[in-house]
Amino acid sequence: MRTTSRQTERGQTLVLFLFVLVALLGITALVLDVGLAFNEKAALQSDVDAAALAGASALPDADAAKVLAADYAERNGLDPDDVKLTYTTPYKGDSTRIEVVAEINRTLFLAKVVGKDSVDIRARAVASMTKGSGVDAAFLALSPNMCRSFDKSGSSDLIINGPGGIVANSSCTPSINRTGGGDVSAAAINYVDGSGYNETGSGSLSPTPESVGEPIADPLTSMVAPDFTALGISPDSGGTAAAPSTKSINSSTTLHPGVYYGGIEIRSSADVTFEPGTYVIAGGGFKISGSGTITGTHVTFYNSFDPQKSTGAGACGAIDLGGSAKVTFTAPISGVYKSIGVWQDKACTNEMSIAGGQGGSTGVIYAPTANVKFVGSGNLGSIQAIANSFNVAGTGNLVVNFVPFIDIPLTGGLKLDE
Repeated sequence: MRTTSRQTERGQTLVLFLFVLVALLGITALVLDVGLAFNEKAALQSDVDAAALAGASALPDADAAKVLAADYAERNGLDPDDVKLTYTTPYKGDSTRIEVVAEINRTLFLAKVVGKDSVDIRARAVASMTKGSGVDAAFLALSPNMCRSFDKSGSSDLIINGPGGIVANSSCTPSINRTGGGDVSAAAINYVDGSGYNETGSGSLSPTPESVGEPIADPLTSMVAPDFTALGISPDSGGTAAAPSTKSINSSTTLHPGVYYGGIEIRSSADVTFEPGTYVIAGGGFKISGSGTITGTHVTFYNSFDPQKSTGAGACGAIDLGGSAKVTFTAPISGVYKSIGVWQDKACTNEMSIAGGQGGSTGVIYAPTANVKFVGSGNLGSIQAIANSFNVAGTGNLVVNFVPFIDIPLTGGLKLDE
């Protein structure tokens, strides 16, 4: 049978198609496997960073530093039977530094079609004990005499990534209290002379809290509150100064800055966008109880009361950024309220509740006369918090990616060098 040139071309096209298909499948498989490997690398690096910081808290005692780093690594799921862990201190002859290296060999599944059976994943961190070298307060508890002004309970961990520490100004013992199986990890943990700390349960404070001579003064005490008249009522406010009423939101919408007489409540699965600017909550509080996506870029929330009618809906209400919503707020990057995200009037003592989750805020949380409670699990965002007191009671691990928006230097602590 005679083969025509058209049949030959069809055969060549089929062969080329199959060749390209196999190549595309191989590339797709490799991309998927490599993506999973990158995700595991990121998680491994976070665990190694935390282990190195934990170990550095015991330096210059090399043996104790290695034991503490290993213990912290295992607490965070790094099984020595699965992960090769190496602890080196003194590091390069320096007894104030420790190196932690983790190595895993992971089997690839999809990428086997291109002959790639496994991949090596490696993470490394070097940490040291610092003496006043760039560590700032991530959490500053201002109360001068409240016992347990920084209170961590439950089995979840609080992890502060970066050069951020915890400071309790209280003279009461214990001013820092940790109960349950959860760990607290920060660059430094300080309490003032004359007070102390308490640990109960299987968790740990890392590094070991240190006594410092003097309380740290409130760095925002002279900040001037927004002028309600100059700012003006928001077109979206639920009420007026004479007749405050809560703005209840049940469907997706966009809100605009200004004064909200009677507060804001976001319910159901409403997706809400806050336009940039200053939002004054004049009575009624600010509550998120739904499951929507809540976003605001370059926004400041100031929680206060209605000066014309400070009862009922006009009274100070609580800020409750809870529910199962994905909340993402970023503070202004310029102007009079640069870096200020959530701010509560000194006249308001209502507890502020903030949940960790898929979103996370960026900016300063300031509640000088109130307790701030962190709940839920997941990312709290890049925050710096100043409050009368703190309570951390997450249902899962809570993570802060610390940014020093305000200079609140500590006398010493831990830092990651590499």
